[in-house]
Amino acid sequence: MINELEQKKDFEVTKENVSSVELKKPTFVHRGHMVISTTTGEPVKILLADGGDYKRLLELMQSFRPEILTVV
Repeated sequence: MINELEQKKDFEVTKENVSSVELKKPTFVHRGHMVISTTTGEPVKILLADGGDYKRLLELMQSFRPEILTVV
């Protein structure tokens, strides 16, 4: 899974520079999102349309730094 993400990366932030991550699950009507806030810049918002993507991201973020994760 990590190799797939490396090939598709649009930006890169070191673990130490991530101050918070917000995940919102997509519904049938609305897209979800992931907002990554950094200590040095503007937040990055990524839209999520697929529930499977949301589930994989949730698992990864819970492993990454669960103390900064907010699920809305």
